[in-house]
Amino acid sequence: LLSELPEEHDYRVVWMNRDLEEILASQQRMLERSGNGERGGDSAALRHAFEAQLKKVRAELERRRVPVFDVAYARAVAEPTQVASEVCLFLGGDLDAKSAASAVDSGLYRQRSTTA
Repeated sequence: LLSELPEEHDYRVVWMNRDLEEILASQQRMLERSGNGERGGDSAALRHAFEAQLKKVRAELERRRVPVFDVAYARAVAEPTQVASEVCLFLGGDLDAKSAASAVDSGLYRQRSTTA
């Protein structure tokens, strides 16, 4: 929904990058837990749709000259204090980086890529 933000405001976007295989595996697991595991659909088609949507949103942010700070999800979990400090600087220094870092729960990172 980033492309729906009103253009009359200034924004900064913290973009969390996560391995697409992890995202797809996580979504499939959520569907299975909810009893809809067989409705997961074609993972190749879903991958293509995700990639197309990401490309479209990134292009729109670039067109609008919105500053974007990319954060690797795995790094945010592994180094929350460092990443929170970097995000704080990107956002202008008003973020409580210590509180942000303490909110990271590495136990919730269950779908890990074997290539990461």
